[in-house]
This record gives sequence, structure tokens and C-alpha cells, in this order.
Amino acid sequence: MLSSNFSLSVFQNIYDKFEEIMTLQETTDSDPHFQDDINQMWIIKLQHKLKLYVSPILLITGLIGNILSIIILRHSKKRSSINTYLSVLALADISVLIFGLLSTWVHEVSGVDVFRSRNALCKVWNWIAFSSSIFSVWLIVAITTERFIVVCFPLSAQRVCNKRRTKGIIIFILIFSLCLNAHFLFTTGIVNHESTRPCDALDGYKHFVRKIWSWMDAAVYFILPFLIISALNTVIVAKVVKATRRRRSLQQPKHDKSVGCDNRTRRDVKLNVMLLAVSITFCISSSPMVVLMVTEVLFDENAPPEKLAALFLARTICELLMYVNHAINFLLYCVSGGQFTETLIKLLICRTRYTPLSKNSTRRKSNIVITSKETCC
Repeated sequence: MLSSNFSLSVFQNIYDKFEEIMTLQETTDSDPHFQDDINQMWIIKLQHKLKLYVSPILLITGLIGNILSIIILRHSKKRSSINTYLSVLALADISVLIFGLLSTWVHEVSGVDVFRSRNALCKVWNWIAFSSSIFSVWLIVAITTERFIVVCFPLSAQRVCNKRRTKGIIIFILIFSLCLNAHFLFTTGIVNHESTRPCDALDGYKHFVRKIWSWMDAAVYFILPFLIISALNTVIVAKVVKATRRRRSLQQPKHDKSVGCDNRTRRDVKLNVMLLAVSITFCISSSPMVVLMVTEVLFDENAPPEKLAALFLARTICELLMYVNHAINFLLYCVSGGQFTETLIKLLICRTRYTPLSKNSTRRKSNIVITSKETCC
């Protein structure tokens, strides 16, 4: 569920009407009717400023953060299946930001849809963009499901939640996402719309893409994942709270083993909090976009310009909120993930301490430096 390329005719009407207003305004400055319409232009200008200045901030933050996440997760001491999921999630988010947000920003800056200017590019770009967003969301569902198994069925977790099964699930979600959105390869393309040639739904598929697919996309991208994630997280939180209370009641003070047990408990709690933060962020940032898509399906394209402009502004805000979900996971990991932050600090210290060996360095000194590097990294 990325920026809609299939409501372009609606939003093109906004610009057409306002251009007509601006032309007429030159000869009818004293007419209060046209002056009232001109006052609505601030909405269009506001959405333009939001896309122009907020988009690159999210884009840079998201790309750097996701790349750092991949590096840190690869250097983590514990190569768990969760790390594999989070690494692939970072790659999926990078794809969403490039094929969605970058495309939107370049279009806003240049006025030309560079990445979808050709018919083949339009089809493939939409296919990859929408598949990436679905892939990212269902990876969060898979992560939540695995954590549910670990917390609620710990005896079966080691057998069920292994790296081989994780890779199989990731491949299945990827194939599912690509197949689900494969219709963009023949339902979209370059169309002639008055003086423009946007990437939009082709004739014969407009009803499917704009009406039927909007409901399907809302269900697959948000409604089903939201229900699954909410239900599983509710059970996880209840189980963790209950287990923590029971552990504290049974734990005897000044027992040597209790220290190690407490450390493991804290790590598990931090991991649960981190993954819960990712899930909650998805739910909060994506829900406005779903509401807006449903509104657009029911919206009258012949509505007054001020209502169309308000819808245009609402879509811009909802799109940016949606991209927040794909841009701030690194920050969530740093704030809520203790082990993630520790690995980041160790990597930074390692890069700071390590210096290339000089030609006059002795073999003994060389061994010390190399050993230090290995330990640190």
C-alpha cells in the first residue's frame, strides 16, 4: 500500500481546476467567488511542502538506519532466527523507501514521474513497490508469530523456530507478495490523460484497481496483519507478565543461579519490548492510510475543489505516516533493544580503537592488535 498511482485522474482534476481558477483570477480579481477558490490553494501548497521537505528526511533516516540495522544484526553474537527476520525486514523497508518514497519525492521535485515514465517501467515499478510493502508487513507478522511460539510454547520453540524454517517462511512470504501483486504487470501502464501521460490503471481495469483492489490491498496490507499482530501481542504480554510475577514469587534471594536467571529474563523482556514497539508502530502509522483508501473508494470525483484539495492533503499526510513505519525501526531497536544497542556501541568502539599496523610493528604487537580486533568485533 504505497502512494496511490491509481487515483491520479482525481488529483489531476484538482490541478486542472485550480489552474483554471488562476487563469480566470487574472481578469476577475474583484470577483469574491474566485477569491474564495484562490484561498484553497494553501492546501495544495502545504501538501507540496510536506512532500518536498519531509520526504527526504524520512528517506535518508530510513536508508541509513536500515543499513546500520543489517550491519549490526550480522555482527550480533547470537545468530538467531529473529535476527534473520529483522535483517530481511530492513532490506524490505529499504525497497519500500526506494520504490515508493524516493519515486514520490523525485516526482514532486522534478514534476516528472522519472521512474515510471516508460510503460515497462510503470508496470515493473508498481509490481516491486507494492510487493515490497506487503512483504515488509507480513515479515512483522512472522516475527510476532515466532515470538508467540517462543513465549507460549518454549519446549517446542527450539524445534519449530530454527534458521532453516525461518528461511523457508521468508521465501514463502516473498513469493506470496510477488504473486499477489503480479496483476500490476497487465493492469497498469502509461495512459493518456488530457495533456499528461501518467502511470495509471489501464482502460478495462480501472474499476478493479481503484475499487476492488483497494479493498483487497487494505485487507492484506493492514486489516489481517493488524488482527493477527494485536491478538498475538496481547497473549504475549499477558504471558510474560504472568511468568515474571511467578518467577519473582518463587525466586529466593541471594541465590547464585537467580542472577543468571534475572539476566536472561531481562534480555527476553527487552526483546519482547523491542518487537512489540515495531508492531505498535506499524499499527499506528498504517491505520490512517487504510481509512483514507476506503474514503477514496467512496469519494465522489466531481466533488468541489476544496474537498478534493483536502483529500489530497490528507493522502500526503497519511503516506508520510505510512513511510515512518519503514524508516524508524533502527531508532526503535536502539531505544528498546538492549543487546542491539550494546552491539552498536561495541562496533563503534572497535572501529575507533583499531588502526592500521605500521611497517615497523613487531609480530607480537601485531598479534595483540589482531586479537583485540577479533574480540571487539
